[in-house]
Formats: sequence, C-alpha cells, structure tokens
Amino acid sequence: MSRESVRSYSLSGKVIPIWDKGDGRVGFVGPASYTPYLQTVSMEYVRSNLNRDLYVDGLAKLIGPKVAAAPASPTAPNGRPAAAPGPVVPQFSAAQGTSPGKPSPQGSSAQGPTAKGPSSPSPPKDFGDGQRSPRDTLTEKNLPPFAFEHVHNVMAAFKQMGPEKFAQAFLRSQPVVLRQPDRSLRRLMDEYFISINLVRKPFFGAVDMRRSGHIFTDLTLLLDQIVVRSFEHLPRPTAPLSINLNIHSVFTKTFESFMAKFPMDLLTVEFSQSNIVEYYDEFMVAKSLLMSKGAKIAADKLFPDTLGLVNLEFVGVTMAKFHWASGAAHTLRSRTKAIKFMRDSGIQPVMTRVDDQNALEVGREMGVDVFQGYLMDDMLASCAA
Repeated sequence: MSRESVRSYSLSGKVIPIWDKGDGRVGFVGPASYTPYLQTVSMEYVRSNLNRDLYVDGLAKLIGPKVAAAPASPTAPNGRPAAAPGPVVPQFSAAQGTSPGKPSPQGSSAQGPTAKGPSSPSPPKDFGDGQRSPRDTLTEKNLPPFAFEHVHNVMAAFKQMGPEKFAQAFLRSQPVVLRQPDRSLRRLMDEYFISINLVRKPFFGAVDMRRSGHIFTDLTLLLDQIVVRSFEHLPRPTAPLSINLNIHSVFTKTFESFMAKFPMDLLTVEFSQSNIVEYYDEFMVAKSLLMSKGAKIAADKLFPDTLGLVNLEFVGVTMAKFHWASGAAHTLRSRTKAIKFMRDSGIQPVMTRVDDQNALEVGREMGVDVFQGYLMDDMLASCAA
C-alpha cells in the first residue's frame, strides 16, 4: 500500500514506516544498514522537515505542511534528501535525465548560468579534492547560512539544463602527477568533480558554509549523482581517472547503471577518511563491490594533523591523499613515519593542494613523489608547451 502511494507521486526508493515511541524518538522498520542514521532522528526533526502530502489508498492523510523550502528528493518519502551522509540519496531518472521530485516551491526560481560553459571539462584553477568540505570555505559574520533552498536551486538547474549542459558548465578535472627522480612529470590520472566555487555563484552566492551542517552533505550527495550521470555525455575514457563520492552513493541505482557501462578498471573512487570511519561497515561493502568490478579505492581528505591517525593498510585502500597547507610543514615532517608505513604497505601517498615549491620540497623530504594542485597544473602545462 505504501509503495503504491509512493509510485503514484512519481517517487522512488525505500519506504520506511516510523512512529513516535513516546519519548520524542522514533520507532521504525527498515533495512539494518539504515539503523545508525535512523537512531539519530527525532519526531520533532521529522515534523520540521516534512514537505509533502501523501495519501495511502485515499484513506488517510499522512504528512505535510502547506509549503516547505526543502528540496524534493525522489528517494525519500518526506520529499527531502538525506539529512546526513546516510542511505537516502537523490537519484535521477535515466530516461529523462531529471529529478522526478516535486516542482520548485512557490516563489523560488533556479536559473542556470546564462553564458554557455566550456565545450568539454578542462583543468581549472580549482582544487579537485578541495571543493567538497565546508572546512575549506571562509566564514564571514552576518552571511546567511547555506540552506535547503540552495540545494534545491542546484537540483532545479540540473533538471532545467540537463546533464550534458550542466556538465559543460560545472564539471572540471585536475591531474594527479608523478614527479620522477629526474624531475620529469608523468600524469597518473585525472580527478573529475563538480566545482563548488562555480556552482556557488549562480545558485547560492555568498553564504556561510561552515554553519551548514548536514545540509552541505545533502549537496554533496546530489553532486555525486550529477558527476556520475555526467560521464554518459563525455567521450569514453581511455586513461585512469578518479571521482570523489560519499559512501552511500555507491549503493544507488544511478551508480549501478554507471558501473554497467564504465570501464571500471580505469576508475579510482575516493572516499574521505572521515566518511570511511563513520560508516566503516558500509565502506567495506562498497569497497568489496567496487574492487570486484576492477576499481581502486583511495582515502581522501587526510589533514596534516590526522595523517597516520587511521590504519589505512587495515582499511584496504591503494591510495591516500593528504592536504598541503602553508604553515603545516613542521606537522607534516613529523608524520614521515606514517608516509613510510603507507609506502611499505603498498599505499600510494599523494600530497594535494600543492601550490608552491615549498610543498614539493617538504613532500620530497617525506618520501612523497605524487602531487596534485595548481603548481602541478602549471608545471604540466609548461612541459607541454
């Protein structure tokens, strides 16, 4: 009965019945993998985020205030994307290339950029692995917080523009480069990503990202789906590449379809170290699935002060990407043993956000020879000139 109601509203995904247990928290019936997330949900939180009226066989009105600013998600019965990097992930219809969710709320509008984007993704002045965390964004007082309506703006623009034009405007790539002993450079792979900086300008402008909490995760879950869909409109790859995903995005129908068509032996999937630790059981399932298809796994977003904190040999990744930061040279040098342990374990360490020669020198001292960042972009361009 619930499934029929959901289908009648052009939604898709799992239906999880919930109820008030009497202590402000919810009881629920759902897959075991959803339990950690659902145990954090309160009835007050549920009621505050409802944005859809649903009827079951015309017998009862279940949920819904009159108007809500939250974006609709085709995978959630309450019409919104996952509130944490959990299992409720926005998905798009493969046939239409759009979200079958609810139209824009009254009074809202989301227009795509008026200028046409580049005809194909090209390396920008934009860090591939540095655009997926509010930690990277400056906070200014008196800025409005990043909100659900901004996520909806991105979703509505994708629906309006279609995956091909959206990818042309916002999909970017950046090389990961091996610096060989003779100082010559070799391109190992390219990371593809949606640039948050480019998306910000037309869809949510100047907002405080640090106060966004789980709403930023909702945006990254949406962008995961868009990145995966974008490859349908790019030339079939012949060289190694990587994409950065939330763990639960691996379990979507969108990604399942992607795996069936993509040369997975060329793919490295990057997960942030914090996402791996928080959802370790789900990560192990995702890793097993990806490796069975021939893909490689990388741990991303290791910061200078967290380098070596997690035993990545035990986790089972083949690459670990850690950030360079000006002023962090001393901290990074103190992590040299962690880098040696990685290399001895068959894990390739990669220094990212490399934008000055000092980063290369510190990396060399630590035993790192693979880099990603502005400086490497410029050095590769100079070699090609």
